[in-house]
Amino acid sequence: MIVTLGDLRPVRLGPDAILLTYTARAEGWASLRTAVWIHANGAWKLRHHQGTRLPPGE
Repeated sequence: MIVTLGDLRPVRLGPDAILLTYTARAEGWASLRTAVWIHANGAWKLRHHQGTRLPPGE
């Protein structure tokens, strides 16, 4: 299965935190996603991820 990402929108929440919103699509489904990334100890780490399925055809 190939998943494509689009509409990527990063928003800086602070010096070491980013909120990323985007749309994920594959054959037969699409979802809105959010992810919070924190920079700590020299690396970016995913601290939260959430996805909401879109109705068919959107």
